[in-house]
Amino acid sequence: MCNYCGCQDMTLIRDYYAEHDSARDLADRARRAMDAGEYAKARDEIARLAVELEGHWQGEEGGLFAVMVDRYPDDFADYIGPLVEEHRALAGFLQALDVTDAAHRRAFADQVAELHEHMLREEDSLFPASVVTFVGEDWTRAIDGWQSAHPDRELIAD
Repeated sequence: MCNYCGCQDMTLIRDYYAEHDSARDLADRARRAMDAGEYAKARDEIARLAVELEGHWQGEEGGLFAVMVDRYPDDFADYIGPLVEEHRALAGFLQALDVTDAAHRRAFADQVAELHEHMLREEDSLFPASVVTFVGEDWTRAIDGWQSAHPDRELIAD
């Protein structure tokens, strides 16, 4: 996680980071449970991970990503498109994951590594870019997209 641009001072971006941290923790707990042969616990952690990621992705795609692609397509569309595809691929993978199958467990470890890289691409490029490109109405729309995906939550206050 970087601290150089100040993007984490923005409430919305701070919440995206918090969701990334939560997803990383859930994925790591699932891996540890699988490694210990605690498959029921692993399934629970993966179910929680899938829910966390689904809300996170809806918030990104309906908020920050949508604003970036709509307002700045030449700058961001080609970068964001593959990220959205990765969201869909990981969602499908998690849905089909059999934690009792050794090949699936190895594939999960690979998917977790890819998820970490995916998050870094957002944290090191898109989040800072939003800080320097968005104007007030962009932030309003991005926050509305996040809130629509999280109707029962409030953004983390300063």
